Amino acid sequence: MQWRDSGLSKTAYAQRHSLSYQQMAYWSNKKDLVDEQEVALGGFVPVSVLPTPENVALCVRLANGATIEGITERNVDLVSELIKRL
Repeated sequence: MQWRDSGLSKTAYAQRHSLSYQQMAYWSNKKDLVDEQEVALGGFVPVSVLPTPENVALCVRLANGATIEGITERNVDLVSELIKRL
């Protein structure tokens, strides 16, 4: 955080940079809380992965009879690039 690197107090830093002290204090405290959570988690951030329905897949049949099956939102960009190159 730039304030910490400056060596100034929060009040002095806020005044020097024309910031509201209350806003600066709020955000620096919020940053401290996030830093503490990251340390507690070993630097990792928790995420949630939602399952995708197994039955949602597309199939493309090309004019030459070739078929591309199992197209999902995860691989649709890859399939699109493959079709462009055919």
